[in-house]
Amino acid sequence: MAILQAFAAFLYLAYDYIRHRLLYRQLKTSGKDFDDVLRIMSPVTGEEEALVRRLHDMHRVYATELLKHRQSQERHLEYVQMWVHQMKTPVSVIALLLQQPPDTAEPERIQVETDRKWLHFMLQQLISNALKYSRLTGRTGLSLDLRVRREGRAVLLQVEDEGVGIPPEDLPRIFEPFFTGENGRLTKEASGMGLYLVKQVLDRLGRRIEVSSCPGEGTTVTIVFETRSLTKLT
Repeated sequence: MAILQAFAAFLYLAYDYIRHRLLYRQLKTSGKDFDDVLRIMSPVTGEEEALVRRLHDMHRVYATELLKHRQSQERHLEYVQMWVHQMKTPVSVIALLLQQPPDTAEPERIQVETDRKWLHFMLQQLISNALKYSRLTGRTGLSLDLRVRREGRAVLLQVEDEGVGIPPEDLPRIFEPFFTGENGRLTKEASGMGLYLVKQVLDRLGRRIEVSSCPGEGTTVTIVFETRSLTKLT
């Protein structure tokens, strides 16, 4: 019986993956403007709505040139704080902790070379994931930590949650398009495109992303800004 259930689950996941891939391919080859196609699509389920949003984000990643900007951490922290307070999740359920270096009268103004708009996009994806998978624990009083620190010649931006974590067998695939993994199947909000799009943006910027996770304890996502120049995109 267990074998049949596992086989049925595999068939469903394969069907779901192929359906999403075919939908995206049809949209790309329809001859219509991509934004126009996305506007006339009428998603019925929460899953379809999430997919449409991710397809729109994917188009933005590939259709927009990423520009050079030097931005201090505090401006981005202000943006994140404002964005989180606009979310549906009550502050009493999940607190956002913007951590500054300890024992300093005035926090260091850390600057990185990046694209402001796309950094905001990536933070939105990462924080949305952290909140989404923290809610799955059913616990209250959870925290989401956003840290910016130096490590050698690099600047690390970390988003750490106390969510359900990622199973070890899923970690190697989290940057694949449409991969939702074991925990993603527990929520209709998961499209399997968030981390994929973040990775695509960082690849185009010439930056790195690292993910560590412990099931039942939480996940830490780190964006590594090395001091070398930003990749020139055309």
